Amino acid sequence: MSVLATETLIQIFEYLDSNSDLLHAIRACKVFYDIGIAQLYRHIHYNSHQEFGAHDTFCLNQRDAMRRIPRSIGLTGVIYPTDPNSADEDDRRRGRFQADMWIRILSFTSLHTLCFKICGLPDMQSFSYLLQGCRSLRKLVIDECTFYEEPLDCSEGYGIFPQLPITDLSLLGRIAVHSSTQSGGSDPSPFHHFLTMTSLRTLAIDVVKDLDRVLAGHAPHKSNLSSLCKLKTLRLCLRPSFLRKATQEELATFLNEKCHSIQELEVTRFHENKNLRLFPRALRNLTSYKGSSNFLIPLRDAGSSLKRLDISNSPMLLVDALGLLEKVAARWPNLESLDITIKEWDAEILYAISHLFRDFREVKIKYEIGHLNESSILSMASSRDSTCRDAVDEAWAGLIGDRRSMQPDGRLD
Repeated sequence: MSVLATETLIQIFEYLDSNSDLLHAIRACKVFYDIGIAQLYRHIHYNSHQEFGAHDTFCLNQRDAMRRIPRSIGLTGVIYPTDPNSADEDDRRRGRFQADMWIRILSFTSLHTLCFKICGLPDMQSFSYLLQGCRSLRKLVIDECTFYEEPLDCSEGYGIFPQLPITDLSLLGRIAVHSSTQSGGSDPSPFHHFLTMTSLRTLAIDVVKDLDRVLAGHAPHKSNLSSLCKLKTLRLCLRPSFLRKATQEELATFLNEKCHSIQELEVTRFHENKNLRLFPRALRNLTSYKGSSNFLIPLRDAGSSLKRLDISNSPMLLVDALGLLEKVAARWPNLESLDITIKEWDAEILYAISHLFRDFREVKIKYEIGHLNESSILSMASSRDSTCRDAVDEAWAGLIGDRRSMQPDGRLD
């Protein structure tokens, strides 16, 4: 036991089904107790003021040890906006709670991930300085949040956002900056502040109104978005505003001009359109794509060399899946990994895969109706064609592995 590192034991404990199992384990010995406490408080999520208060005793009694334990904190609807000029007791209490929350967050010296959802946050300049205090922070999630007080004057720069060490950023839902002194009461495009962080390598973002102009570099405030040219992973969720022709053209500008370094791309809620056109070699370093099959149409022209493809459509009819695979094979014959969902199981899709592609390493086929015909798969594996045999072996392995997410009769959960 003494030769196992603490991190290794924590990883083992992560496989326990519930916290009750963890509590049973920590009663075994002092080593398990220390590891169990570390695991129990490794990922903290607050959904209410009461949950925050419930941790007070532990944090106060074990403050020195506690500071090194948490790796991630999530807050959903916990922090609310306050009016500094209000004499209302509830408003003052919310202000004190917000101060206590930030003191708690900044006291955690190993905090890696911070997630805010449906929260009212301070002005962006103050927010950037608070984040600077989280020296180990690498991942930040902002989901449907509003920044209150005075918005940052762009003429004075972007606070210290460019210097923050954050590598993984998610901007989800509608994010706004609200000020009672603004004529409209809200700044619809605060995204440029976050996108100036020079260490960014992973970006997940909802394409909402006005964001397309920021990404394309056509926003009223000219931002230094050079960090976007260093992204390795990009996840785009397209909102109803994407139906506008102008939005599609702005997004195409972003993909054509700033995404040459992208290696992994995920696009959700994309419907076929004729306005999103990518230049040859615009995504020349792209090796992995996940999302709607419709996006493969502009992707074929972008000069990518896909190795991994995860088609996240609703279950496809077999005939549609076969037609799609033929087009994919014509453009990316060296595909190594495929994940696809069909309506009804048919071994024909395995025959198609084995003949269309050369060098598969992983195949995952999910289905809603039908059962695996093991005899037909085994007969395919005895084929003299080594390419076919290897593809079938990988497909069979993928099917076996995927059955963990299926019901006993073979259907998806």
